[in-house]
Amino acid sequence: MQDEVFPFFFHHECFPAVRAAQYIIPTIKLQPVEEKPLGKYGRMRRTFLQEQNPILSDELVLTEQLFPHLYEVQEIAENGWK
Repeated sequence: MQDEVFPFFFHHECFPAVRAAQYIIPTIKLQPVEEKPLGKYGRMRRTFLQEQNPILSDELVLTEQLFPHLYEVQEIAENGWK
């Protein structure tokens, strides 16, 4: 039996989801990210987001914006504002 796929909304974003018993499980397929090393300040920002603002952290993960954000923070910390 094929699981029924229906839209699932999270923070105004729509994701496909399936129902498994009484649970709704989003079927999220993330795109591959660059294999750049994440420096000290990027790792510090990720830890800060996970501990102090987990909702924003989850939203960045689900919208595939976490690593671009962390790379931007890393670049600003190393090179300063331009």
